[in-house]
Amino acid sequence: MTEEEQDNCYICLGPGSQEEPFADPNPCDCKGSIKLHSSCAQQVMAMSAKCGICKNLWKFTGIRRNIYGNKLHSEVPYVNGLVNGLLKTYSIIDGSLSNEMPYVNNIPHGLYKLYDNTGICLVECMYANGKRNGIYKNYYPNGRLKEEGTHYNEFKDGISKEYNINGWLLYERIWAGGFQHGIEKAYNQDGTVKYETMWINGVEAQS
Repeated sequence: MTEEEQDNCYICLGPGSQEEPFADPNPCDCKGSIKLHSSCAQQVMAMSAKCGICKNLWKFTGIRRNIYGNKLHSEVPYVNGLVNGLLKTYSIIDGSLSNEMPYVNNIPHGLYKLYDNTGICLVECMYANGKRNGIYKNYYPNGRLKEEGTHYNEFKDGISKEYNINGWLLYERIWAGGFQHGIEKAYNQDGTVKYETMWINGVEAQS
């Protein structure tokens, strides 16, 4: 690299000026003669997660908007190069919000939500340290509750309840490590028990 090139931005090759200052410090691990304009850095960081020279993550703080086919695909919040905050993904067909996932230091942590193209929430699911842990709820397109239960380390665990589109309880099931394990109850419309079935480690017990 020549002495003249050292005073130029490695992105646009333009010189630094009062109107176009160099980033100080660099928002990556490049050091020495490597310089880039603050404005160029913002544009590049909005399109890629890593520096093309040092190959390390940008120390970017802000919202990175990913565009596909001239349409917004996702908004990713960063703090010092790590995903922190509510990541939003959009439909590239109609632009509607598709899902939301909270992140803490690049790890999913919090209440995930999935939407249909009219804005109705279809799924709510708690994450902790990157895994499904806690309450989940699935909904019908009319917004009524379809199913609710809990996860433990990605698997259904505990009691789940399933409802019909009018809100009547249909089934109660017991889960252990992702397998039905215990008495399943089916209900009539009036709330009385229709029948019971025993499950052991995901296999229906023979009566």
